[in-house]
Amino acid sequence: AFDGPWSRFKPYERQVLLLRIADLFEKHWEEISRSDTTDMGMPIVRTRANRNRVIGMLRYYAGMATSL
Repeated sequence: AFDGPWSRFKPYERQVLLLRIADLFEKHWEEISRSDTTDMGMPIVRTRANRNRVIGMLRYYAGMATSL
């Protein structure tokens, strides 16, 4: 991240991108859950249960992008 494109993003751009990713995760969570279950053998109940944590973390760090 230090030398890559992320370091050239302005804080607002980082926030917008992270919020967009969170929106996409939310929209496609069922598909992501099935993929994780297939790839890792994790029970579908567990992958579905991770939804709020993952999306919440993305939104949290999006908020941090403009507050540091």
